[in-house]
Amino acid sequence: MKRIAFFISIIVLTACASKKQQFGKWEQIFNGKDLSGWQVKITGAELNENYKNTFQVVDAKLIVSYDEYDQFNDTFGHIFLMKNCPTTNLGWNIVL
Repeated sequence: MKRIAFFISIIVLTACASKKQQFGKWEQIFNGKDLSGWQVKITGAELNENYKNTFQVVDAKLIVSYDEYDQFNDTFGHIFLMKNCPTTNLGWNIVL
């Protein structure tokens, strides 16, 4: 039984790997300088009020920082791209 499951896994992985995906031209959506083109929404704050500088651009990276908060108090934030993207293929470079 384990052998059959192994071979099925190999077949599925091979089929997925061999399927070529065609992507259009990549479009940069973050300028690396500021938050222009993005909308910020933080719980309890007005739209585009970047409460306590939660979203920042540091060294050309978009970061989330709670350094200016005394307490978090479920003050969740979201940032939205204001442009309509025709595709759903996004590439992210996440640095932890």
